[in-house]
Amino acid sequence: MFTAGTSGMMPLAASHGPSTSVCAATSASAQHEPQQVRHRELAPADFARMLEHRLYRDGLGLDELRRGCELAVTAGLAAVVCRPKHVGLAAQTVAGHRVDVVTALGWYTADEEPLRLPDVVTEAEALAEAGATELGIVAGKARLAGSRLSDQVSAVVESMDPVGVRVRVILDPRDLDNADIVRVSQSVARAGAWMVQGGCWRSRRASFSRVRVIRAAVPRTVLVKWTQPLTSVTTALLCFSMGVDRFNGDVVTLLRAAERAASTGGLAVPLDLDRRAAPAQLPRRGRTD
Repeated sequence: MFTAGTSGMMPLAASHGPSTSVCAATSASAQHEPQQVRHRELAPADFARMLEHRLYRDGLGLDELRRGCELAVTAGLAAVVCRPKHVGLAAQTVAGHRVDVVTALGWYTADEEPLRLPDVVTEAEALAEAGATELGIVAGKARLAGSRLSDQVSAVVESMDPVGVRVRVILDPRDLDNADIVRVSQSVARAGAWMVQGGCWRSRRASFSRVRVIRAAVPRTVLVKWTQPLTSVTTALLCFSMGVDRFNGDVVTLLRAAERAASTGGLAVPLDLDRRAAPAQLPRRGRTD
């Protein structure tokens, strides 16, 4: 259990009734009727399932990795993200719990270098054997120009689907216009990617406007992540209401803030902004939680 701490967050809209409530927004003019804004409340555990714990910084030791994985288990986070060399330890630490182990194919390859199809499938098989449950493929302007990304995604999905390992595409939007983002997002969704991640950790973060382009481009069954590390629960809930499913951030600070908000009124998602009813939960063939 995380106890409330100082977070500097703005207060969230509160509800003391059922899970879906209506609160009156005060009109700026007395001549207008109050506007009714509906909210859906989340429990802190639901909020925790939106977060992924980043455990890949340079110099991360094995003890710190293990503690980070244990935190993810205790808090009920969606996933830990680690380097390929740490997949085995991460998988061992979270074994038996609903915490995914995420890493990227070609992690030690420059993002400008194209990935060869036979190599990514071979690496995917090795990482799955080590315990990875989600694999990412980084896609940027240079890599898109030199390869058929959708073919790679399709091949990895075909190889990993029988063992229950999912594939996400990590889209680096630098030098891509919105038409490029739409085209790539739709092609990898058709190829079987279960998530499209807006922004790569090795480049400038993607703006929320680019992430919204991704969200609009892919079906609701495909999850969307914003790589920008968030510091505010309020921001996360607003983005969630507009269809973003996963976030990065200081998970301890965010979870404490979420519990504090829940204890003083609720974690309220404004339904009027909601583009989706709830995060998609896809079946995991070949794997049980």
